[in-house]
Amino acid sequence: MKNRVSFLVLILLSCASITKAQDSLHTPDYPIPAPPIGKFVNLKEHPLFPSCIEMEGTPEEKKQCSELEMRKFLLQKAGYPFEAREKCIEGKVFVNFVVMPDGSIDHIEVEKDLTAGGGLAEACIKAIESMNRMPRLWKPGIDGEGIAVPVQLTMPFVFKIDCSGASYFQEKKKKKKKRK
Repeated sequence: MKNRVSFLVLILLSCASITKAQDSLHTPDYPIPAPPIGKFVNLKEHPLFPSCIEMEGTPEEKKQCSELEMRKFLLQKAGYPFEAREKCIEGKVFVNFVVMPDGSIDHIEVEKDLTAGGGLAEACIKAIESMNRMPRLWKPGIDGEGIAVPVQLTMPFVFKIDCSGASYFQEKKKKKKKRK
């Protein structure tokens, strides 16, 4: 019987309010404290992911759309690096980045890496960097005076992989060795 390795990258975006109220986000296995999503208390408008800019709705609905669309985008871009899959590495990576007044993404840095390597943190950084290559950039955050301002966001990535039994990748290696 062929064993398969299934994997799931859970990307969670904090839903904490801009006033830095802390809620908790939960995945089935990992409770994750939600970090604040922005550093400006007097934001009139939150930064918006490109596909949500023209959306009809309240500011809260647009913010929710932005969080969901960003999660989908980053899920596609981050993937699960081969080395991490092969070694069954799981964990969490928290990445900070800033949506600049021109809508670009800058100041990308790993705040906390709770993985055992395997390229997971690097995959998160590359995924966030790829937002600068989208056809349309973010709509920046707007402060109380109507001025576009940089807003720092924190994106928690949770990597989980099913490594029960023999790994699909380990079995492939054994078959290759037998052929030689």
